Amino acid sequence: MNGVQITKPLLRDVSLVAIVRDEMMNPAGGIVDFVDSTVLYVEEAVIVDTGSKDGTWETLQELGKRHDNLRIFQDSDAFRKEGYAGARNLSLQHASKRMALVLDADERLTAADFGELQRIVEVNRADVYLFGLLEIDPNGCEELRTNWGHPTRMFCVKSFKYKDRVWECLHYDKNIVDSPDPKQLLALVTIKHFVPSIIVTQRKRRE
Repeated sequence: MNGVQITKPLLRDVSLVAIVRDEMMNPAGGIVDFVDSTVLYVEEAVIVDTGSKDGTWETLQELGKRHDNLRIFQDSDAFRKEGYAGARNLSLQHASKRMALVLDADERLTAADFGELQRIVEVNRADVYLFGLLEIDPNGCEELRTNWGHPTRMFCVKSFKYKDRVWECLHYDKNIVDSPDPKQLLALVTIKHFVPSIIVTQRKRRE
């Protein structure tokens, strides 16, 4: 293996999937930190750039040389035509593992989180794993979302699809699987979301 050696704990049969745009710098540390802190813990990582202009795409190409399990794609058409749902569905199409773990570039899981996830998956096989969400604002203030069902970020790839251009929602396709309802499991793992400033959020919404 010529790239970065995969370290334990490895979350097996899981594709990390992410859509990114202009993430060289963000409240969580930027695209390099995102890749280096997550890709090591999954069998496969799929990142789709939806039209970055700040050097994110070029940096991803360099990161791809360091991480053998990182696959990168560039497609702004899906985002332009169908919004966030279109871009996320495109990223899922490139995922080759049974499960998808969806993270944004301003979100993080720790090494211990990945280890706990692998332990849970080995003991309990489910279609959906539910997470908590810890919001961290630019001043370092933290707010834990008490609804453990939000967000749904790890799920069986073939059974789900995103809908809605903005504030995209995950939908379960009952026609694809035998079971009428997905088996859900509370993972008790918290995603750390580093919230951008109001000015940055407003600018991204305009763009």
